[in-house]
Amino acid sequence: MKIKEISLAKTIMLTGLILVILYGMYLGQENLTSTALGIIGGYLAKDIELNSEGEDET
Repeated sequence: MKIKEISLAKTIMLTGLILVILYGMYLGQENLTSTALGIIGGYLAKDIELNSEGEDET
């Protein structure tokens, strides 16, 4: 069985979302900007991944 490689973008997004959730739980709503940047960064990484793999998946 071949192990499916986890792409860098997915790793960044998942790690970012976990950190954002923990960060938000710890600090409350004081730093929504950092939370928003983390989520936006995750979506940007996902978009970059989709654009780079767009030719392979049809």
